[in-house]
Amino acid sequence: MTDITLLGHSAVKLVDGNKTLVLDPGLFSDLNVLEAANAVLITHGHADHVAASALVNVAADVWAPEDVVVQLEEAGCAPNRLHAVGPGETFTAAGFKVEVIGGQHAQIYPGLPSSGNNGYLIDGKVLHTGDSLAPVSDPTAVEILLLPVAAPWLLLADAINYARGHEKAIVLPIHDGILSAPGKQLTDNVLTAILGANIYKRPAQEETVSI
Repeated sequence: MTDITLLGHSAVKLVDGNKTLVLDPGLFSDLNVLEAANAVLITHGHADHVAASALVNVAADVWAPEDVVVQLEEAGCAPNRLHAVGPGETFTAAGFKVEVIGGQHAQIYPGLPSSGNNGYLIDGKVLHTGDSLAPVSDPTAVEILLLPVAAPWLLLADAINYARGHEKAIVLPIHDGILSAPGKQLTDNVLTAILGANIYKRPAQEETVSI
């Protein structure tokens, strides 16, 4: 059984037995969890997804795009803990099987520089796409969809349509650190009304969702 906990904004913790995997521990997130992490996945190098200085003195290995690995090395992370990965690759981190998907950050505005972005499909059933709505080969296999709900690059209608394309998944909101409390409530109301309360769920602080 895997327990999933949201840590604020795009950060998520997965625990299976005594193994802990953390995704996208950025500046808007609870970084204390890194002390217990066995492995960390980073989707891309924006500060709301990776707090480089917080990773310097933790023991966990880190998997990330190549440019983020360079960023972490420059911050002082030990190179032997860092692993550059890209779309199409698979690996095992803290006992979890991870497939890298996507590869490109969603466009914020035409003409602005683009960047890479890894999405991660974990054990074939937990999907974290970072700053993108990247497709997976079998959407029906996804059991937990970690859905971005508020971002400069995101139209909520696109997020809803993406969620509807994963018809068997429970949808948990991420990338919401730019929303006020009333803004989160409004967004939750819209998503619940369209997707259904049995599909869209916002766990309470420290509450876990198990699969």
